Amino acid sequence: MAQDPELVRELAEPPPVIELPMLSAAPIALAAPIGVGGAAIVYGANVNGIALAVKVLRRGRGNDVVGIERFARELFALSELHHPSVPECWGYGKTNDGRPFAAFTFVQGETLREPMLRGVRLRVREALGLLDDLLELLVLAHQKGILHRDIKPSNIMLETDGHPFLLDFGLAQLLDGPCDAPVARDSGGAEVVPDAANEDDGARVTGDGIAVGTPAYMAPEQARAERAAIGPSTDLFALALTVASAMLGRPLRGTRAGLAEAARPLAPLAFQDVEFPIEVASLFEKALAFQPEDRFRSAEAMQRATRVVGRSLGIYLPLRRHRVASHPAPSADRSSKFTVIVNGNVPDGAWQPRQRLEFSSAPPTKSAEQKARLGWLAAAIFVLAIAALLVDALRG
Repeated sequence: MAQDPELVRELAEPPPVIELPMLSAAPIALAAPIGVGGAAIVYGANVNGIALAVKVLRRGRGNDVVGIERFARELFALSELHHPSVPECWGYGKTNDGRPFAAFTFVQGETLREPMLRGVRLRVREALGLLDDLLELLVLAHQKGILHRDIKPSNIMLETDGHPFLLDFGLAQLLDGPCDAPVARDSGGAEVVPDAANEDDGARVTGDGIAVGTPAYMAPEQARAERAAIGPSTDLFALALTVASAMLGRPLRGTRAGLAEAARPLAPLAFQDVEFPIEVASLFEKALAFQPEDRFRSAEAMQRATRVVGRSLGIYLPLRRHRVASHPAPSADRSSKFTVIVNGNVPDGAWQPRQRLEFSSAPPTKSAEQKARLGWLAAAIFVLAIAALLVDALRG
């Protein structure tokens, strides 16, 4: 396979230098590259004992409106999501040579795609645990009005203990309001349509009629670019298809699936050659329904169903104790345009997060388990109060 000569030259250059005041008062020289994508290079770094993965836009992408817009989307989404299954962001800015960067906690492990390439199948217990962990993250993301839109095996990193991280929020979309699919525009105001051949995972969307995501794992309405139909169940479809594929040890659609195949109803799950309980198959079949209204209505509803299925099989979720992130995520200034990142590189009319920061004011709903715990707590407090009154009366 021929290598990109520009990329070869860039990788041969000394790594850039960044500043992260949260971790170090001195400039930080990055280590050797640990990953390469179509738009960015990921460098390693170790600052005061903290291992980092630093994502830096490739040379020439600093003036690429679409590339910067995708970078800003990811930073905005991560600034809104403080969760154990999202890599912590320690800061962002520009390198010493002027390229946008963002620094994340380095995750040691492998993606879900790698075991599939080896033909390893995810067992039922592991699959339900993975599903439960990531559904908990999607409950938060969807409450914040954020859709991931590109859930797939290569975007799920697994640590050695099985704890998952959901990566790459570069295609994230905001749910509510008229600007839920931001567009990038050039200096003349014309819409910029990215070249699908330059995207790591296929086509993207900048408006109606252009698909976004990875066809092998996207929902039918996403493949048809039906903006009005894209919602939380779109992410749930992709997550279910990803985990079901990992259980079978192969993509259900095949890695070469195109948009036409993704837009059609999914073939019946091929669980016949694997001894999966019918409860598990039923869970996935509902999540993978062709019509969004036939799927689970929310990530919370799907998580409840997953836990019910788990209990019926003697699997009590969550499998792992929940972690607590070690520091608050850098908050996005709600009147900001991420000027630290773009700093004049995005012309007027390009996506600005401040246009899309008014989320629903409805409070997050509590799960049935949370309500039950609160009910028992209230009852206990009531009983103690009555007991205290009786004691006072007897003493009187």
